[in-house]
Amino acid sequence: MRILYITSVLNRGGAEQQLYYLLKYLRPQPDVTVVSLGGTGHWEQAIKDLGVRVIPLKRKSKGDLSRLFELMQIIRSGHYDIVHLWIDNVPGIYAHLAMFAVGHPRFITGERADIYSQPGWYRRFKRVANRRVKRVLCNSNATARNVIHERLASASQVDYIPNGIELDRFTPKPTPSDTITVGMVGSLSAVKNPEMFVRAAAKVIEIQPSVRFMHVGDGTMMDDMRQLARDLEIADSLTFYGLREDIPKLLQQMDVFVLTSNSEGTPNAVMEAMAASLPCVTTNVGDCSGLITDGENGYLVPVGDIDQLAAVLLKLTKDASLRRRMGQNSCERIQAYDVHRMAERYQVIYADVLK
Repeated sequence: MRILYITSVLNRGGAEQQLYYLLKYLRPQPDVTVVSLGGTGHWEQAIKDLGVRVIPLKRKSKGDLSRLFELMQIIRSGHYDIVHLWIDNVPGIYAHLAMFAVGHPRFITGERADIYSQPGWYRRFKRVANRRVKRVLCNSNATARNVIHERLASASQVDYIPNGIELDRFTPKPTPSDTITVGMVGSLSAVKNPEMFVRAAAKVIEIQPSVRFMHVGDGTMMDDMRQLARDLEIADSLTFYGLREDIPKLLQQMDVFVLTSNSEGTPNAVMEAMAASLPCVTTNVGDCSGLITDGENGYLVPVGDIDQLAAVLLKLTKDASLRRRMGQNSCERIQAYDVHRMAERYQVIYADVLK
């Protein structure tokens, strides 16, 4: 089987990491080519190391159509059994137009984020373009429901395949420490709402000065968040680690995990925290409610509700037995998201489309 994957970028990110996992664990291994519409990126070399061909394309100027013609040529010359648009955001229009021009019969698209963050004109475009699509694969139940509700695809076209993780990379904290640490992993960008995390940390520290906070990730809001921590007088209690490769090791330093996103699909960061046996407090977005159940393995809080986030963090930081019980529940629940199962689900879809 020959598969062409088309993705917007190969930068650091959860969607790109999931593509890498799929390419690594698909069995039997297909003959794969990956086209990146955004040029080169962080995941390019790792994907090449799997023996996969990577073709980076990049827009040369505004209104440049060369990527479209290059993509058409790639599709025509590759004799691919399936073309899979991994993330159907705005750059995906190139894939839709190329597939229409070439007339390839087996086209799969992926919805891996909040569709309402996409421009209205692109959603209207997809209502028409997706009529030619064999499957629309969503990585969250919430997204699948929204795709059907907004008539971007019919129910018979839509499938839900949750993200997968390499469970054996994550282990719990070796030995409990006297200092309680609350951590978050995610980009310092508006969609992750790190300001909510910092302001909630200030409220917790005001009542429990011994609690420490850590943030792992980089982004355009780094300077603003560091300044906010100084303004709130918690800079000594909140550490910004920036971009790191040793996430499993850093998760071992945490006692509670937080995610404050304004929107998500199925967040890899939460899944990895669960695999590390951590209680998780997340905003109620995307498929977080499918991962987290209030009172069982963590808590869900409304987007932007700093007071409620601080309140549940105080509850968790004061109760070691509650943290331990919720962490165990997290670890048990995440076993269903093993990366091998994820790859098997994609393989079933591909086999069905080939029929």
